[in-house]
Amino acid sequence: MAAHGLTQLELAERMGINRVSVNRLLSDRNDLKISTITKIAEAIGCDVAEFFAPEEDVPEQPRTVCPHCGKSINITVS
Repeated sequence: MAAHGLTQLELAERMGINRVSVNRLLSDRNDLKISTITKIAEAIGCDVAEFFAPEEDVPEQPRTVCPHCGKSINITVS
């Protein structure tokens, strides 16, 4: 999100949820569903594939990190 210039509040508004819910979604203790990843991607205006591309494949985009705490966002597909 930071790479897209959004705060958690702005992302929450675009997703139609509250900021606390975004914070919980982005915590490193949470495995996101693909439907949630899709909503985040739509809200920040990127392709879902960008979440899964190796860093070297997307040099203009740093790793996805929480703008509040700075921790990496772990996204897994199960």
